Amino acid sequence: MNTKKILTALGIVMCGLLSGATARPMAVPENEFALLPPMSDRIFWNGAVDATLRKQMIDQGERVFSASPDMPGEELYMEYVRTGIRTGYEKAYGDYRAAMNRLAMAACVSGEEKYVRKLEAMLIPLCRQITWILPAHDVGLKNWKKQIVNIDLVSSAVGWQLALMRQVFRSHFRQETLAMLDRELERRIVAPFERMLCGKQPPHWLRSKNNWNIVCLANVAGTLLGADLTPERRRKLLEGVIRNSNHFLIGFGKDGYCSEGMSYWSYGFGHYLMLSLLLFKATDGEMNLMDRPQACLAAEYPEKIRISDTLFPAFSDCTLDIGLPKVWIGVRDYLMKRSSPFRNAVRLHSRSTLTEVALLLKFPADKASGTVPKAELPPFSEFPDAGIFVMRPLSGTETRLAAAVKGGSNDEFHNHNDVGSYVLAVDGNVSVAVDPGAEHYDGRSFSARRYESRLNNSFGHSVPRINGQLQIAGKDTDSKVLKKHLSDTDVEIVFDIRKAYRQIDSIRKLERTFRYSRIGSGTFEVADTVSLSEPGTFETAVITFGTWKQTAPDRLLLTCRGKNVAVTVDTGGNPFRVSSEEIRENIRWKENPHRIAITLAEPVKEARIRLTYRIPEEQ
Repeated sequence: MNTKKILTALGIVMCGLLSGATARPMAVPENEFALLPPMSDRIFWNGAVDATLRKQMIDQGERVFSASPDMPGEELYMEYVRTGIRTGYEKAYGDYRAAMNRLAMAACVSGEEKYVRKLEAMLIPLCRQITWILPAHDVGLKNWKKQIVNIDLVSSAVGWQLALMRQVFRSHFRQETLAMLDRELERRIVAPFERMLCGKQPPHWLRSKNNWNIVCLANVAGTLLGADLTPERRRKLLEGVIRNSNHFLIGFGKDGYCSEGMSYWSYGFGHYLMLSLLLFKATDGEMNLMDRPQACLAAEYPEKIRISDTLFPAFSDCTLDIGLPKVWIGVRDYLMKRSSPFRNAVRLHSRSTLTEVALLLKFPADKASGTVPKAELPPFSEFPDAGIFVMRPLSGTETRLAAAVKGGSNDEFHNHNDVGSYVLAVDGNVSVAVDPGAEHYDGRSFSARRYESRLNNSFGHSVPRINGQLQIAGKDTDSKVLKKHLSDTDVEIVFDIRKAYRQIDSIRKLERTFRYSRIGSGTFEVADTVSLSEPGTFETAVITFGTWKQTAPDRLLLTCRGKNVAVTVDTGGNPFRVSSEEIRENIRWKENPHRIAITLAEPVKEARIRLTYRIPEEQ
């Protein structure tokens, strides 16, 4: 098919599916599509991976063959109901699924039947399990009680995993095993998804605008392409996948900002790329979901949000050690037809899932590009609609400070109450003033008690506290950019953040000003200006994983991982005190952060607290 015909077909697909038209799209797959050849294709599998990776995969399969994990049962499932603790069931379930992956890969690369037989044995408890979804997602235990069959992030992934196994081992599995897989894929994935599309079952994540939508849709699409379905039914269900995948993109800001944070971009948009690559392969390149304009905007988020080549701000439910997902960047650049060294970073490893192997095995490299170079980042990036700004040193200068500042709102996906927060880094690799990132999820994390966590509420962020009150969550908490000045030497951003404290009737004005200078080693300034109708208490805070000491009445020294930053405190003559408190929550990081509070000693009606960060002269 020539380029004109491909674009015409793609246009029919996109316009028809997004508008709800009933005309049959040309490019939507109708037939079963195998991403991987069967295990019996020894010519392919004997050369599929190099000798080192082959040995690693066989060794891991052998360990599972010798001592495989057990499928978790009712006791662990109910642990979440009793205690809110998620880790017991989720780890055991994840270990079981990983063991099946390792057996599958060992069987493929070795050709030995013993791994197939062990895999078949492990499929039986999984297919007999009452539900494939996680207990944390089973509201009211309706799935465990067999009142409904829902699809969640994990059950959909299990569906795709088993659909791939059904294809790869079709000539090796017993007929009763294949019949069992067909029955369970229909009951747990295909039929519930069909009911969701038809309005016969609550849509749940189908029209949501966060990672749930696209993760489940990508996994469902993989299941549909590998399951035993009639062509007409498969086409209609895949149309539903494509049509509803646009909801995920709507969840990004018009400027491409991902309010779920970098970790969830890797997870959510990573699955958007998986779906795009899956359909690209299944249609021989005729359908490419990366041709959507909003997908192109969302695709640029990692480069724009990162502070340096190695450091990302841990906004929202992000982990502090998140790095650039080079594999998905490589897939992105391939689908966007870019020459890119990241394409050469798309490699499998010994623990790659069967799904990853299916998508990425023999991924086309970019021979015109070499290895991934050190990033040459621009001095400034912004997401203007979201109110997110990143300030970096100019290349070749002696500036050592970089910062990311967040206006935003407290009505975001995976929201933290963090309007006006910031991250300040030294030398591009050490965050001295931090956003502490995500907690380990438990029964509180996505309930009405979410903001009891001092990692999620504004106590755990470098923002003001007024009359002892923190920021509130929900709608009408958005910040407003009052001023934006950019130049090669300095940046100034002024936010109105009072809506995040609108429960405090006495607030007349609350502005936060950020100033960043690239002169010398750099300075970073945070100034809070408040006006109240009646006297009230006022404080600001610094969140850090480092240590601190007060070196003078108006000066602090922060030290983190061998980097020092001096902080000058200016309250306009108002007396103040400095105190600190360890934030003890179930954080995903290896240590707890501390909140350093700068509190005015007396109630005020008008006040300004300015913190100026700079590298000490002796450094």
